[in-house]
Amino acid sequence: MEGQFHKELSLIRDDAGNAIGVAASGPISWAAGETGATISVTITQDGVTARGVTGGEVGSAEHVWALAALVEGTGGLHAGGATAEASASVSTGDGASTRVTWTSPPDPREIMLR
Repeated sequence: MEGQFHKELSLIRDDAGNAIGVAASGPISWAAGETGATISVTITQDGVTARGVTGGEVGSAEHVWALAALVEGTGGLHAGGATAEASASVSTGDGASTRVTWTSPPDPREIMLR
């Protein structure tokens, strides 16, 4: 499995307009024998961290993964650059699993929050 982040991600806002998280997503491709993956992400911006995990396994028929990453603790996110890291536990048809990681685009090494 190979995962990536979309270069632009949308902020999640509460009723007061505060950015409380990120709608994280990106393209995903699969190797033969892989059946799905559970994906977790960490997005960091100016010392504020948002984390999220897929609600279940993303199946190998999917070409895009998506999840909500919510801010931990106090502080908020804003429009602009941020870094992102992801980790996936990838399942195979024979019951085995492997761990795959990826980061936001390498050059520049950031995603844009909108």
